[in-house]
Amino acid sequence: MSHKLISKIDNLVEVKEEPYNFLAVIKQRNNMLGSFKGLGPPDLCYLVREEKGTFFSTHKKAGFFHYVYGVDTSSPATIFEYVKSTVAQGPCEYFCPHPSLLSLKSAITVTKAYFSVYNHFRSSDTRLEMNFPGSLSAYSLSRYSSGMSTERINWEETYVSSVLRSFAPLVDVSVRVLPELLTHSQLENFLKCAAALIKRNTRLSKANDIIKTTHNTLAGKVMSYLLKKCYFEDCKAFFEERTLAL
Repeated sequence: MSHKLISKIDNLVEVKEEPYNFLAVIKQRNNMLGSFKGLGPPDLCYLVREEKGTFFSTHKKAGFFHYVYGVDTSSPATIFEYVKSTVAQGPCEYFCPHPSLLSLKSAITVTKAYFSVYNHFRSSDTRLEMNFPGSLSAYSLSRYSSGMSTERINWEETYVSSVLRSFAPLVDVSVRVLPELLTHSQLENFLKCAAALIKRNTRLSKANDIIKTTHNTLAGKVMSYLLKKCYFEDCKAFFEERTLAL
């Protein structure tokens, strides 16, 4: 697979896929569903950029992707906001490597985007497909089925999976790491979703246990994070108000 790393702005390095490798990283991710280790891979953002052809040039199309931790994946709307912010940063040097030609960048547009979040609890991918301008669709993919509609339970599991991964990100050149749970309302939303999963006895894989002294590893990971961040009152309220046994 031939990939080209292109630095765009601070804390974001995208990988370019040439036309003959179009969507290769997504196809590879599909093939690996069910075999990911630990909590799974980071979230994947994939943009399709196109440059209209002119009398002097041909139409160009290529895929650009990066991995990311810390995006609010609690709903399609919050994911779409992140994708829009990435699109708004502009393509610049992707199709116009010469500074004198950057005035032509208005002809370069993002026509489609994909955002994939691995749901550790179901070993599946929750994926958004976005057309610009146009539609947004969300569905779940697994090794055994595809195209399933994403129900509320899937979003809770997807969101909690994504946040848990952001607690210990795997850093690499094409991985963007954003601060997780920036506001108290985001923290409260995460704790609410985590509590719902714990009450349904939704557990993480035993192979991923961090706190061996707790019978519920999801509760253990939440407690470990809250204590590490010195959110002592939130930790106390989380377990007392929901009467969660450790």
